[in-house]
Amino acid sequence: MLIMNETARRVAWRVSILGVGASVVLGCLSFHTNWADRLFPWTIPLFLVFFVLLIVMLLHHRTLTGS
Repeated sequence: MLIMNETARRVAWRVSILGVGASVVLGCLSFHTNWADRLFPWTIPLFLVFFVLLIVMLLHHRTLTGS
């Protein structure tokens, strides 16, 4: 059984809440303006940063649990 430490759980909740909020805001803006077209170039760097942070967090958690 994989047990997350408290810090990883807090980070995961905050990232998921921010992701849902950003999705709602961008979804609403895409219906009313062309802001989504201007924000599109930012999606690839944001995904890269997210995946790098995810890998670092998983490796850190792996060293803490010893698995």
